[in-house]
Amino acid sequence: MYKKDIGIGLAGITLALSAIFYLIPRFIVVPQQLDSLALSPAFWPNIIMGILLLTSAVILIQGLVARYRQGRSPVQTTAQPAAESTDTYPLDGPRTVILSAAVGIFFSYYWLIDHLGILLSSVLALLALMGLGGERRLKVLLPLAIVLPVVLYYFFTRVAHVYLPQGIFYSYP
Repeated sequence: MYKKDIGIGLAGITLALSAIFYLIPRFIVVPQQLDSLALSPAFWPNIIMGILLLTSAVILIQGLVARYRQGRSPVQTTAQPAAESTDTYPLDGPRTVILSAAVGIFFSYYWLIDHLGILLSSVLALLALMGLGGERRLKVLLPLAIVLPVVLYYFFTRVAHVYLPQGIFYSYP
């Protein structure tokens, strides 16, 4: 298992470093005069690649530590080697229904954004997805499904000055 961790860690580090030092500077045009660093088109790609670099380094270190520990552990004396787990997660029965329902909710959300606006559509989609995930406590469902979209909506409209579809809440002059 540690070989996969080492390979994934090295691949992630390679991707992140190539994006940070080559792809982002070469293919994302950054204006000379910016009011804020957060408004730069390269800001979020750099943040995401930094997170990828950090998590890949953690995965690589975990793989190297597991390799080191396996090399130091006593050799098994049993005739049969330990078999790796080959558990798979087949899409049968309830899993297929849940996956199909989630895809349906996302398509409905995409369609509802134009008609109801992103705020109300997000509240409904979060309610549906959390219910599909098994959450039944209204003390958790309602505040989270209402507060999270409202906070994100106001952040993007007031702080980041990003236009978001308002649907039925848009008033024509």
